[in-house]
Amino acid sequence: MGLATSRFSIAAVLLTTVFTSQSFAISDQPTLGTVCGGVDRRVPSQFPWDGRMLMTPDGKGGCSAALIGRSCMVTVAHCYGLTKFVEFNVPLSNELGIVHPPLEHLYEVDATTHRWGSNKAGDDWAVFRVRPNSITGLLPGEAQQGWYGLHATLDVAKGTILRVTGYGVDDETDRDKAQQSATGAFMRFETTTIPRFYHQVDTRSGNSGGGIVIESTRQLIGVHSGGECDTQGNIGTSLGLNAKFQAAVDECLAADVPVGSASGVRLY
Repeated sequence: MGLATSRFSIAAVLLTTVFTSQSFAISDQPTLGTVCGGVDRRVPSQFPWDGRMLMTPDGKGGCSAALIGRSCMVTVAHCYGLTKFVEFNVPLSNELGIVHPPLEHLYEVDATTHRWGSNKAGDDWAVFRVRPNSITGLLPGEAQQGWYGLHATLDVAKGTILRVTGYGVDDETDRDKAQQSATGAFMRFETTTIPRFYHQVDTRSGNSGGGIVIESTRQLIGVHSGGECDTQGNIGTSLGLNAKFQAAVDECLAADVPVGSASGVRLY
């Protein structure tokens, strides 16, 4: 079932009081392959719809994921081993390592719903649902008061500002694998070989799986999978170019949102 024909919609609730600019200074770090322009411009953030992936409830992190429904999330296939638990509202790290939020913000992945592509650029995607929190009984979309809408058309112009939020490594202790966010320009869709797109948003290891969203609309166009920004650009798996990714999202949302209960508009 393609996205364009889906009869299910996404509640794209924009929490403008949450999506405010952060006052943290840009990190002074060396040039890395997935840092664009030589300066890491990620800053600590508190965006509510971006989760940290864990192998166990007290795990060490290592990947990111984005919420696209009450229980539906997207990440990348190469984070398969970490697709066990997701936590939100993550504190800054400290000298002992990452700091976990209270258990009210932890969700177990429903392994029976896990769908994924391959580790290859352009096909590096995964979709899954999480179970209600064991303490509150809430799904993350309920607890976090919304989720990202989707933009699966290819009408994204060169230079459009994108945002990637995730839990990448950092040389500064308090930022390491804590939530950080950065913006950068959309470069181009690649459709002649393996379908994918390129962007210039700063990332590091651990940002993989983070949602790539249009800054002006908060609509997700794909997930970050890797790349070399200092040569050709960082790589995103495109929702609009990958039919299997689209179908997996449709399947997830069909089970996630009961007929007649959704609100918002899905842009396809």
